[in-house]
Amino acid sequence: MDPWWGRQQNRHLFFLPAVMLTAWLFGFGPGIVATVISVVALACFWSGAGAGRVPFELLLFFLVSGAICLLVRSLQRAR
Repeated sequence: MDPWWGRQQNRHLFFLPAVMLTAWLFGFGPGIVATVISVVALACFWSGAGAGRVPFELLLFFLVSGAICLLVRSLQRAR
């Protein structure tokens, strides 16, 4: 993916909207599945980055995505 995106470290910004959209359109379960798929993809993309920083950023991405899925579910229930 480096030829397309370059050597940037903000690749999670591509996957976060995908998780949000999936949770909004299809619900909590598919949102969590999209989160897991995104974490696996990010782990593959970040395999060449600094080793100490990658697990923390993946965990943070997972937690933020999970919180987004919960928030979307609560918004849909409130509607």
